[in-house]
Amino acid sequence: MSSIQLFVTLTLCAPLLASILIFIYHLFSSKYWQSKNLPFIQPTPLFGNLRDLLFLKISFGEQFLKLHKHPALSQAAVGGIYILNKPALLLRDPELIQLLLIKNFHTFRNRYEAADQNDEFGALTLALAKYPVWRASRLQLCKVFTSGQLRDRMYPLMLHIAEDLEKHILKTFSPVSEAIIEVKELCSLFTTDLTSLVHFGVHSEGLKNGHSEVRQQTIELFKMSCYKAVKFFVIFFLPHFAGMLRVRVFPQSYMEFIKKFTNEIRKRRHTLQMSETHDLLGTLLRYYEKMSGESVTNSVCVRKKSATEDEEYLKNQRRTLQIVQVTATDGKNLTGRPIVDKLNRLKSNYSDILTPKCKETESKTPETQTNSQCNIDDHEAAKKTIIEKDLTSTGDKLSEYYWERLAIRRQEALDVTLEENQQLQERIECLRGELVTSQKLFEEAKNLVELLKEILNDKEEEQAKQKDAMLFEDDETNSSITTNSSSEE
Repeated sequence: MSSIQLFVTLTLCAPLLASILIFIYHLFSSKYWQSKNLPFIQPTPLFGNLRDLLFLKISFGEQFLKLHKHPALSQAAVGGIYILNKPALLLRDPELIQLLLIKNFHTFRNRYEAADQNDEFGALTLALAKYPVWRASRLQLCKVFTSGQLRDRMYPLMLHIAEDLEKHILKTFSPVSEAIIEVKELCSLFTTDLTSLVHFGVHSEGLKNGHSEVRQQTIELFKMSCYKAVKFFVIFFLPHFAGMLRVRVFPQSYMEFIKKFTNEIRKRRHTLQMSETHDLLGTLLRYYEKMSGESVTNSVCVRKKSATEDEEYLKNQRRTLQIVQVTATDGKNLTGRPIVDKLNRLKSNYSDILTPKCKETESKTPETQTNSQCNIDDHEAAKKTIIEKDLTSTGDKLSEYYWERLAIRRQEALDVTLEENQQLQERIECLRGELVTSQKLFEEAKNLVELLKEILNDKEEEQAKQKDAMLFEDDETNSSITTNSSSEE
């Protein structure tokens, strides 16, 4: 067989061989949820359950609404789907969603999608930021969107933009009685003006002039192209390749515009000494100045601990185990406050997926351990129970996996406590905003009461004057009658 014939044969067989390999891979990868005994939606090779979305036939929300209402999951609290070739869990029960995303938020902190970590705009966006950055950003945003801020600051600005919208519509219909208005463009101008005024404190006047620079940038930002479609595909469905491919969420021109736009506002406020603005940009600028000062201090004060200090810390930690054991809820494993399990009503095969199987094993002394038992894997080792003797003994011997298990338990208790502290901090900020609003309302009510008192006093004085006038008239009448009678006599 000549080399040309061999080349032609391989060229013809390559697609067939590739198709066979893809089919075999699909058979193995699509049996994940079946092996877990969970209801699932049968996937399509290569595309999983997102074929219509990837071919741009339906939107993102419509795709997941379709999966939620799929007949295969109609009676299930949870079900399995496939994002491309990766299995994913679809939650359908509201209580289960609340349990995972609120009660156990410390376990499910980050979103699946991600941007390049070197992307200074995309990686720090609230929707794509990971937990440490996300938490800090969210705490600052809560200060802007309190009920008091929405009512006292944002609502009057919204009414101002609504007046511009009304004037724009009347201006469009004033030359002719019948005019055509593109509702999408009208709503886009309204949203752009509202966002610019509420968040940045700058009126872009898009409705007044029919166009604005901010509106032009948003048009360029949302203009779809093949390159942008590929970028968002990588961000949402292949996030592990985002850093490798240097995928950026926003184009370079938009980032430069935002930098220039915010810097001009910051310089203007600095010149006018407007440091107490409570819009989004003002809050973020104050947080940036605060963190800039703290970062300089931390860079000077932070010092790496030595190995001797670590050993001393561990010794001191062991001495306090008896005290910690008394205060812990779980005396054996120091688990902290127990988490209420709300999954009892689900089937046991569902709970096997959501929570790992925990089987207690009896502790064994080093003398009775065989060589085969020494080769136990790390996962099984982490499940070993720490007995009371290990927690209270003062000798030098500890169980083999004591510190590892103790660190895991303490980390879990610490995560729960930090999450509760975060919720309390958010509640405190909301209450502060409501307190300020209540004080303002109290002052207004106080002024109103004083005004009403003055009005009532004025009315009482008028009534008293009227009574005095009537009495004076009666006296004059009586005196005139007396005078007439005396004259007649």
